[in-house]
Amino acid sequence: MRERRRQALGFEVLEAKALLNAASAVVPAAADVRLEQAPRRTVTLAGTIRGRYLIEPGDPRIPDEPPVYRFSGRGTVRPLGRVDATGGVFVGGFRPVPAPDNGTLTLGNARGSVTLQLFGPIQGSRPGDPILLQASIREGTGRFANLRGIGQGVLQLGPAPGPFSLRLTLSAPRR
Repeated sequence: MRERRRQALGFEVLEAKALLNAASAVVPAAADVRLEQAPRRTVTLAGTIRGRYLIEPGDPRIPDEPPVYRFSGRGTVRPLGRVDATGGVFVGGFRPVPAPDNGTLTLGNARGSVTLQLFGPIQGSRPGDPILLQASIREGTGRFANLRGIGQGVLQLGPAPGPFSLRLTLSAPRR
């Protein structure tokens, strides 16, 4: 996959200058326009996970014990390589209306693991619809202990219990 360089215009406005003449008019100075390179964000984690999921129902007598979507799968994710994936997302439950569904997914192999924090609107989605999730690296172990990244994932669920796919793209956080 080729990275494209984006360029952003940066504007810097100089303060207004007063002319010292009889009319005492104020004329703004010309804007200083510079073409600057937008900082390149390094992709720290990218790939696709495929597998199966099931829904563990919460206790309907307890309003803050929501159902949990349990995921188990495999995929190839740069720079980790081939990974096994396991995790769960709490869906619905007793919380404020705009609060997103959330959970974790751990990607691991013999060299280490990365745990992702996931947030997004899973409740109410139909099977096959793409679900945009926000994703961040919560922690890493082994060779991936210092890996950092934020970005997004696109989750697609089949009818429950059934197949899922998750396409991830995370970049290094801005400093």
